[in-house]
Amino acid sequence: MKMRIASAALVLAVSAAAMGLTREVASAADVVPATQPAAVAPLGGIAQIMEQGLKSLVVVEYTLRNENASHEEVGQGIVVDEQAGVVIVAGAFVPEGVPMEWVKDIKIRVPKKKFTTIPATFLGRTANRLFAYVKATGGGAALDTPALGHSQTGKVTLGREVMGVGRFEKEGGYEPYTGIGRIRATLRLTHDIVFTQTFGLTRGNSPVYDTQTGALVGITLPAMPETMVMSMGGNAARVQLKDDDQAAAFLPWEEVKDAFTEVPKEVFDARRPWLGIDGSTGMDEDLRTKYGIEQIAGLSVGSVIPGMPADQAGLKSTDIILTVDGKEFSESPVPDLMMSHFSRALERTKIGQDIKLGILREGKTKMELTVKMAANPKIGTEYPLTFNTKVGISTRDLAFNDTYSRKLPENQKGVMIALVKQGAPASLGATALKQGFLITRLNDQEVENQKQFAQLLETATADAEQKEVVFRVIRPDGETQVCRIDLTK
Repeated sequence: MKMRIASAALVLAVSAAAMGLTREVASAADVVPATQPAAVAPLGGIAQIMEQGLKSLVVVEYTLRNENASHEEVGQGIVVDEQAGVVIVAGAFVPEGVPMEWVKDIKIRVPKKKFTTIPATFLGRTANRLFAYVKATGGGAALDTPALGHSQTGKVTLGREVMGVGRFEKEGGYEPYTGIGRIRATLRLTHDIVFTQTFGLTRGNSPVYDTQTGALVGITLPAMPETMVMSMGGNAARVQLKDDDQAAAFLPWEEVKDAFTEVPKEVFDARRPWLGIDGSTGMDEDLRTKYGIEQIAGLSVGSVIPGMPADQAGLKSTDIILTVDGKEFSESPVPDLMMSHFSRALERTKIGQDIKLGILREGKTKMELTVKMAANPKIGTEYPLTFNTKVGISTRDLAFNDTYSRKLPENQKGVMIALVKQGAPASLGATALKQGFLITRLNDQEVENQKQFAQLLETATADAEQKEVVFRVIRPDGETQVCRIDLTK
């Protein structure tokens, strides 16, 4: 077995966009230097750990294709159910903001089968969106690959040496490689994160092992983009990364074990627990001083969405949330981290569960509200799309945020434009249609929903002599516009 060991200079950064984390990373990390070097495992021991970790690694590919573009996506997968043939991938590998109709030809490449492709289907994402699952057509027999072993797991210890195990993609000949680093910092955000001293633990979604004991201690964060923007103390700076296939951080096993042990076998829909508030901020020092609040962290409520759990429980805008189930949810003085820690507390609840929020109202009245957690509303990309070839648009039914973000009535009718084909009639002229426009009227008829709109548009464009269709839309800024589309172009 050929083995490559990665090594690179330290870059203490993490992709906030990919993980949904707060931005002030370095100031919050509990950085501890490794004054006592841990014993380094001999190369033979490292090779044994690597060989064990490689047994369950596969390559997952799919084509992202719509009417305007097509390109290939490749990521690393870990077999988690050898009987059913289920593979776990990083949640960001198939972005939640991409309609599943655009995800085509999912394939798994297995090392022991000389990396020939095995068709697969998408099962769904974990509720926290850290991971997603695909399942091989033909099940475990088709993969013939063992699931990741986790009978021996270990906890994170500062100063300890760890190694990540991964495989190069096709361009690298699918060769195995590993990255070794010493744990130097831990950070609690929406998820626990562990940082190492080298930027080279291998690619995202790789198992990480303690080099001394061989125990599985975590999974690397998803691979980061080539560049990212970090905000430190209000000053934004673009950071160039050394290698977008290597990671300097990983999620500890305790943070990810449920995703690896509670494995779905069929298509599923795991919703997030949801409170129903928006625009909230962490409590700053001025607010703490103004109301004489002794504890460090709190959440200032921005707006309470009508009809949602927080509203039903009586929470109001400008209330300050101090506790969740009687406990302070953060010890950080950084407002962004308070927000992240509050999200962490909610993420650990379940849909239908009652939680108690300790609040301060108008700076003087303390009270406790009981809130029953609901499921987060579906986002637009979870709704089916319909494409009209004559006009050149893909549309879907309205999602909650389509109307909420535009401050429209809850019972607003219409359809949302998800895509406008380049060069099609819809994309041309002074009043072209655009992605994100909400269509409320077609010619002289009100639009009710996707099914009715598709029929109306099909009828309106069926006549070869039809030269124009007229749409009334609501733009993302909330303004109404009339769009005339010339079908002769």
